Amino acid sequence: MLADGPHTVNVTATDVAGNVSTPVTGTVIVDATAPTLAITTDDLALAAGETANISFTFSEAVTGFDASDITVVGGALTGLTTTDNITWTAVFTPDGTGTAPSITVADNSYTDLAGNLGTGDVLDGTDGFVVDTVAPTLAITADDLALAAGETANISFTFSEAVTGFDANDITLIGGTLSALVTTDNITWTAVFTPDGTGTAPSITVADNSYTDLAGNLGTGDVLDGTDGFVVDIVPPTLAITADDLALAAGETANISFTFSEAVTGFDASDITVVGGALTGLTTTDNITWTAVFTPDGTGTAPSITVADNSYTDLAGNLGTGDVLDGTDGFVVDTVAPTLAITADDLALAAGETANISFTFSEAVTGFDANDITLIGGTLSALVTTDNITWTAVFTPDG
Repeated sequence: MLADGPHTVNVTATDVAGNVSTPVTGTVIVDATAPTLAITTDDLALAAGETANISFTFSEAVTGFDASDITVVGGALTGLTTTDNITWTAVFTPDGTGTAPSITVADNSYTDLAGNLGTGDVLDGTDGFVVDTVAPTLAITADDLALAAGETANISFTFSEAVTGFDANDITLIGGTLSALVTTDNITWTAVFTPDGTGTAPSITVADNSYTDLAGNLGTGDVLDGTDGFVVDIVPPTLAITADDLALAAGETANISFTFSEAVTGFDASDITVVGGALTGLTTTDNITWTAVFTPDGTGTAPSITVADNSYTDLAGNLGTGDVLDGTDGFVVDTVAPTLAITADDLALAAGETANISFTFSEAVTGFDANDITLIGGTLSALVTTDNITWTAVFTPDG
């Protein structure tokens, strides 16, 4: 078999009488190579509403090729034209369904000019040919939503796919600053948020349509703010220690409340210093108010209950201020029984005389009235007091 290419042929003819003609020389071109095809596009990743220019490039001029030889999935092909029978062009328009596109020409559907059947080709997803009509989305998150004074947060901008056109200019900040954005894959960007120290409610915003995916679809934005629990709290929590009974007698106890200005963490019995008694049963249901029972130790020692500064924090991490419940608040334990002295301004009464009687207690008392007095030999007028320490009345002998 002759190889492809031009070959020289010498031909002679002999007639019936045996005469041989003058040799004739000619050139014969042998073409036994099948033509090939490459289908390409000027845009492999199509977004919603986009089209692509498709090229059908043969290895040589061919014949018998037309639109009926092309199988199209996921769209339509229009305007198939050629100027040299080697390269055809057409426009591919996606059908809007998001169906994976493909353009196929089968083997043996055309020939070269020598009649050799050609090989086909396919343009599809294996070549990166896709129609992407799904808009990319964004989620902005922080590794610390509740920032205390002096704290920072690592912010992540996580897209649903690789995107382009996103940079710091697309971000609106309130209440702080953002360090340089960093990414290794164009899907996740990270930066550090530093509060501005004013206590302004922070927010980080990326607007809709400020970036696109690689196919060109405009993306949706996101906001990280207080609705997500993102706050800057620079106000330290405070504490008030109170008792339901400030003046305890022998054998009494008091219910003690530790009331914080907000929910706190890190507070427990080990943070409480108790003098003059013991504290039991520290409990809470909301991390704002704790209750416990104070029992005096019976020594008469002046009681105090103390929580030091910086022994707990709020949920943002701000160190809290302490408090003291002691005698300056009227918190006392009194185990000394009160005493009484009854005196008269006239001890020796003549007929018809009266005496002013004084009932003088060692301290203010309660529950004392005329029913507590037993009289012999006379009557007593109504008791009068102005301070619950001294009561006075007039004694009249019964004659």
